[in-house]
Order: sequence, then structure tokens, then C-alpha cells
Amino acid sequence: KADVLGKELVVNGNFATGIDGWTAKDGSQAYSNNSLVFTTGSNTGGGPFQNIGLIVGNTYKLTMTMKLLTSSSNGQLGLMLSASNGTSQRTVYQGSILVSGGPAITEAITFTAISGDLSVQPFVDEANATYSLSNISVKEVAQFTPDRSINTNEAKLFTGKALSFNGNDAVNIDSFS
Repeated sequence: KADVLGKELVVNGNFATGIDGWTAKDGSQAYSNNSLVFTTGSNTGGGPFQNIGLIVGNTYKLTMTMKLLTSSSNGQLGLMLSASNGTSQRTVYQGSILVSGGPAITEAITFTAISGDLSVQPFVDEANATYSLSNISVKEVAQFTPDRSINTNEAKLFTGKALSFNGNDAVNIDSFS
């Protein structure tokens, strides 16, 4: 079964209204062309964060697009979760390698919140780097487990022939093809 996703939790994830709703952690941020542009300092854990009210034990799907604009070397795209004010960070994902000056990469990440996790914070693991973030979305995964019903769904579907019943009829379906 496909994942059934809940409502959008990120405010202004497409940055259509600037960078409202996002707070800088260990660096600086600016707006450019429907993207949030973040410059890290000497701390590789710097990034923009937003308190979206994650709930302990719930599973979420985050998608985002990042591009490493400038850096002394390539970096790795990552995601941290933190307290509402950006403290108590914990890394929950490190994924694709971002090439300095290379193409943007879109990543999909599934994670489960634990105690203290309220905010999402994308990051690149490079100090003194500048990267762009766009189209970030977080939705709760409402159904993550596959269908384990015993229904084998091997019923026959008949089209073009009408059946009518009076409540006491028996129908022999072997004659249908």
C-alpha cells in the first residue's frame, strides 16, 4: 500500500512569502528566488529551523530540495530534529552528497519523533558553506504498514451481463465468462 499522508505541517515551505517562519541556527539566512539561502559559520550543525510541533512516536515524511552553492569541499545533506527553540539537536538523517556549485538534489526522508523533537532543521555538514533550501514539506504518515488482511482479492468481475435477485435465487457463475 502507498503511504497515506496527513496535512502539511511546514509553514511557508515553498518560500513564496520570503523566509517568514524560519529561524537561523548557527549561521545566517536570506531570501533569494523562492529559496532560503543559508550560510554556515564554523559549526557544521548550522541551519534554518522551524517548530512544527512534532508528536512523540509519530512518523513523518519530509521532502526538500537543497543545493550547495559555495563551499571549500562537497557536503552531505542532512536533517536534524530539535527542541522548539533549535536546541537539543539530534541528527536523524544524512543522505546525498551535494557537490559544491553542482545541481540541486531533492531528498525524501521518513523519520519518527522522540521526546524533545518539535522542530525540523535541514543542514549541510560543511563549515563556512552557503546552500539553498526550497520546497520543504513535512506530513505525518498516517498509514505506514502494508495491508496484512487475509483477503486474496481473487473475485471475478463480470461486465456486460445484468443479474437480478428476488432474495431467494441462486446463481451459477460457472456459466459466465
